[in-house]
Amino acid sequence: MIPVQGVQNQTIAVLGLGRSGRATAAALREGGATVVAWDDSAETRAQAESEGLQLLDLTRDAGWRDRIDALITSPGIPHLYPHPHPAIAQALRRGVPVDNDIGLFFRSFGALDWAAFDTPPRVICVTGSNGKSTTTALIHHILQSAGRPTQMGGNIGTGVLSLDPPVDGEVVVLELSSYQTDLARALTPDVAVFTNLSPDHMDRHGGMGGYFAAKRRLFAEGGPDRCVIGVDEPEGRYLAGQMGQGPQDDRVIRVSVEGKLEGFGWAVTARKGFLSEWRKGRQVASIDLRAVTGLPGAHNHQNACAAYAACRAVGLAPREIEAAFHDFAGLPHRSQTVAEIGGVRRQWVARILEQTPDRKVAWAATEDATNAGAVTFQDLGDGRTSVHLELEYEPEGFVEQVGDSVTTVKPGDFVVGSFMTSDGTCEICQAGYQSRCVNAGEYTGSQAQYMRVELADGSLVKVPGGEPSDPDRLADYLAASDVLGTGWYAAVAAQAGPGKTIAVVGDGAVGLCAVLAAKTLGAEKVIVFSRHEDRAALAREFGADVVIAERGEEGAAQVRELTGGYGAHGVCEAVGTQGSMDQALASVRPGGYLGFVGVSHDQTLDGSDLFGRQIHLEGGPAPVRRFLPELIERIQSGEIQPGRVFTARMPLDDAAEAYRAMDERREIKVLLEV
Repeated sequence: MIPVQGVQNQTIAVLGLGRSGRATAAALREGGATVVAWDDSAETRAQAESEGLQLLDLTRDAGWRDRIDALITSPGIPHLYPHPHPAIAQALRRGVPVDNDIGLFFRSFGALDWAAFDTPPRVICVTGSNGKSTTTALIHHILQSAGRPTQMGGNIGTGVLSLDPPVDGEVVVLELSSYQTDLARALTPDVAVFTNLSPDHMDRHGGMGGYFAAKRRLFAEGGPDRCVIGVDEPEGRYLAGQMGQGPQDDRVIRVSVEGKLEGFGWAVTARKGFLSEWRKGRQVASIDLRAVTGLPGAHNHQNACAAYAACRAVGLAPREIEAAFHDFAGLPHRSQTVAEIGGVRRQWVARILEQTPDRKVAWAATEDATNAGAVTFQDLGDGRTSVHLELEYEPEGFVEQVGDSVTTVKPGDFVVGSFMTSDGTCEICQAGYQSRCVNAGEYTGSQAQYMRVELADGSLVKVPGGEPSDPDRLADYLAASDVLGTGWYAAVAAQAGPGKTIAVVGDGAVGLCAVLAAKTLGAEKVIVFSRHEDRAALAREFGADVVIAERGEEGAAQVRELTGGYGAHGVCEAVGTQGSMDQALASVRPGGYLGFVGVSHDQTLDGSDLFGRQIHLEGGPAPVRRFLPELIERIQSGEIQPGRVFTARMPLDDAAEAYRAMDERREIKVLLEV
């Protein structure tokens, strides 16, 4: 713990009692302050009170009758846009300073006895829209590999005030979101890193200008010794120009994966897989990133450049950094090795090798390439590996031939299926769970010009009237085959209906379709968690009443605030990570319903925690076939237009680019055509 300095004999209020809020309260008390606290959740308040915290309702005038010297707020709580939290509004009216744990950290870290250190500790802070976590973790890994004492925290890892007091020569690496930089009253890193900027958190910052201004504060408030700035966007170039005294000022290290930067005092670029460091017009180091398995792709090469520059700024040698690159495993679910054969890790790229074009069929690529199908690796010996890729999901098209036993469809029918086959007759199918038919299984190879559908009578649904001429209607039917059917199942499992408040965790195609489903089924209020303005905008068009940018406990606290402290009647979980499931569980009320359809990525559930929540759980592979007749009817009537989740159309030849666009979140979902 880092005790907060300069708060002796002061009364400090803490707003929000999640992980960071409780850590802040403890650090303030350790520094000699009297701490009062508030949280919008009655459950959280009760827990805090049991731990000895003094509660005070800071949302009301009565809570401010006694002197309060400062208000410290958790980063997820709005302080300006879309409107200040009532407690923060109270503080602002009274002129009481409002800060967060980041501001307290820098205020306290800088008050340490620096004379006791032979080599003073240093702080590297990383911000930006994309790549923050990877860059932060990579810097931390490089420092560890080089034998430098280091800690990592902030928006990743440990809360800043829960870090240990630094030791001689230590480098503290912090990931900082715009929520953290926007409010902190002290920001004095030794090295500040700006990765890139793309639209995000627009509601919270009042637009792109406010969002950039929040990021810029990391550089403008305290003036870091070194600035590492990605200059592939106009905002980065503007920031670099503001922080430097001219192109040769090497206090600014420019980073790019798009252009040459030889004319600057200090720059790091990565083009065609090679990282290059330039000092005053001369190349001084180069690293082949193509062989670094933990950092594949141009976006990770940008992260590598930023991490390299930051580590060079604190005195590491290029060879130390290069060695650490090769040991970096990547962040879970972002950049991980998928297979190891014969002791050799292999990276693969799937390409379409053979096609038989046919205009009658359309396909859709899935949002996450890891869900696109099955990959089988076989060691052939002599250093050779066979890679077999089956692309699956979302079939619609015309029936060409039928077997003798097929009775419900005939050649020429335009049909929609799901990503699972079913016979429609077993007890499980009859109960409405066709995705777990005991006599069937999954399709193989449905992203193709032709496919064989087993158990067609139970798996396919004929579209009345045949193939629509409207391409948008075709997209609607294609969405019904997977993402709409999956989102619909999540909403049904969450008991969406009149008088209900439904929260949706996930703003991908499935989550957006869950919003559409919940509203269509009559939910009184639909809340969606989203940090991306384009997705939030579509969610609103689909019927979302409230968009919450915050995640974790802060986001769940807002759901409880909107529901009188109870939580949502039902929650749709459409991501599949541990964090998304925790957020879903924290957002649902006792007696409520949780529909989970996100493919699980190493999720675990605490039995005692689940027991105490007393909620209903239902989820898994969606029984899309159950809903298809109803969904087709609603689409034909014009009631719903789920095909709007397809934000781009590409030819089948460009399937690799389609997956790339979705992986980089440039598109929500891509429709492939022949």
